[in-house]
Amino acid sequence: ARSDGEIWHVQDLLFQLGVLAHELGDNDLARRHMAERIAVIKTNERADLLENAEDDLKILEDKIAGRSP
Repeated sequence: ARSDGEIWHVQDLLFQLGVLAHELGDNDLARRHMAERIAVIKTNERADLLENAEDDLKILEDKIAGRSP
């Protein structure tokens, strides 16, 4: 996906990797995947994807902190 410039797929894969890392108990890795997702979106100037990515990072942080089910 990266080599083909398919940014939507790249950011989606990073999201999925972040979710999986969290589910496996590796919150540091989950944060890194989510941060990389945001960086990819910003680098490629995909403002249409940025708000959702930032919201997803907040949801992850809330889950890590125990603020959501």
